[in-house]
Amino acid sequence: MGISLSGEGVRGIAHLGVLESLKNHYIEPGIISGANMGVIIGCLYAAGYEARFILEEIRKEKLSGFLS
Repeated sequence: MGISLSGEGVRGIAHLGVLESLKNHYIEPGIISGANMGVIIGCLYAAGYEARFILEEIRKEKLSGFLS
């Protein structure tokens, strides 16, 4: 199964909830693609970072600092 993530800016962060929910139901995407913020979220998730960890890091840092 593949998943495509999109969304600009903060809207893209909403994908973290979707990825967490899929994982809770034992569904792991084999392919991840994305656009805009979905690329960043998708790359971090594909690199092995948990959705909760990504969200915590975004909350710790100002969004602009996280993305730079």
